Amino acid sequence: MLGIFGGTFDPIHYGHLSAAWQVFQSLNLTELRFMPCNLPPHRAAPLATSEHRLNMLKLAIKDVPGFTIDDRELKTNDISYTVNSLTSIRHEVGDTPICLILGADAFNQIHTWHEPEKIMKLAQIVVLGRPDITVNKSKITPVDRVYFEQNTLLDISASNIRNMLHNNLTPKFLLPDAVLDYIKREHLYVNH
Repeated sequence: MLGIFGGTFDPIHYGHLSAAWQVFQSLNLTELRFMPCNLPPHRAAPLATSEHRLNMLKLAIKDVPGFTIDDRELKTNDISYTVNSLTSIRHEVGDTPICLILGADAFNQIHTWHEPEKIMKLAQIVVLGRPDITVNKSKITPVDRVYFEQNTLLDISASNIRNMLHNNLTPKFLLPDAVLDYIKREHLYVNH
């Protein structure tokens, strides 16, 4: 089974990586693709450029077997609609099962996404727990297309990391050292 983990990854951190690794192992995935979005339809645009976010992802997963990057959404100037990306991936991988990995916060909003019914047909949905977020199970249809992963909840957020950096604090142990070094070298998030 192929796992797709989308997001802004602005920046990638251990909350993302730990949850992804747990899903990769528990579902015995053959590959887990991190798919950074270009322009998210439901939130503000990322602060770091596509190039910087892609470079940070490469540094974060470079030594992790089975973890790869799918940059198709960064190659367009359009809004990143998950349904379009999954349709494209489905054409490439044929009948290989696909799971779309979502945080509980994103899953609670899936009914507002572009063509959510089609998303559910294209991929099994894997929902990751998030600290302080309760999953709204009332909107789940069809229920057999949703799996709730019992992942370790790490209370790490990209927005908190960005705020720390903006306030001249070092978010050590919240993200890989190689990513933190890159952020410092490129002076990211200091003026947001």
